[in-house]
Amino acid sequence: MLREWLKLSNKPVIIPGSRTVKVMLIYLWMAIRYPQRKSERRLAKSAPSNSLVWNNLNAWLRFQVEYISERQWAGTPIIKAVTLVNVYEFDVQDLLKLSMATKLNIERTISRYQRSFDGLKEDHLRNWLIRNYLLCNAFSDQAVNPIDDDGVLVEIGPGLGGVLSLAQKSNIRTIYNLDTIEMQAVFSAIEEPDDFKSNQIVKIPVNSGFQFTNIDEDEINYVIAFWSFTELRADDRIPYIDLFKKANKVLIACNEYFEGINNFEYLESLSEQLQMKVSIKSLSKVFATNIPSYQKNHRLYLLER
Repeated sequence: MLREWLKLSNKPVIIPGSRTVKVMLIYLWMAIRYPQRKSERRLAKSAPSNSLVWNNLNAWLRFQVEYISERQWAGTPIIKAVTLVNVYEFDVQDLLKLSMATKLNIERTISRYQRSFDGLKEDHLRNWLIRNYLLCNAFSDQAVNPIDDDGVLVEIGPGLGGVLSLAQKSNIRTIYNLDTIEMQAVFSAIEEPDDFKSNQIVKIPVNSGFQFTNIDEDEINYVIAFWSFTELRADDRIPYIDLFKKANKVLIACNEYFEGINNFEYLESLSEQLQMKVSIKSLSKVFATNIPSYQKNHRLYLLER
């Protein structure tokens, strides 16, 4: 374990307020205090990414899966920084947008996460799930809500699975989880709902070295990519475009720039290339409450046929 831990010193991560050495010490303490006792947690080898950022993050995720008890996975610095975002308090106007059935689904999902992981704050989970739902429902005036659909849903980079977990209570036929081997291992630790259908979620690792976008579906109702597709380098985005060609609707949340790419210009150009209508909302229009300053220039894009 110590040898693998020392290797992380060559995998710097960018977490606001924390230097790599601090994060390393937290991971070492967690591995000693809460050791992983399941030998089956050794993960398959993953193919390297062209992105140094994602290669480094996957190395840290792999360490936590293999050496830290799964009960603690949601409390690691990487998970908190990368997946459990948008946990700030919501506005009452946001709550009014939710049906009673949605509220009950959110509360049941909170219970599942808390039974799966230690240390998760109920209010943070609720805020996070509500914001995931509101992002999905932002274009409801155009009859868009992937969580309440009954067809095929593909999510690129679902992370800890806020959208996927809410969608498991719907009539969706099949949900495809496209993420790294490491992140899918974390997602797999979440307790399934009581009425879970074993074939409803299909996990396809994007760093296994195989063609991951060859999904055997004639039609995809929705593709969702919240701060994932647009946080890839240009060459790494190309395979996903085949999925967009099969999709009726594509919902993408993004910031303006990533590694020199203007995402706003990129998505508008992509919509023309795919001959899809594009609709755009700023996050300040999606959420009633104030949003963090770094998200004020973020947008939600809907591409549809």
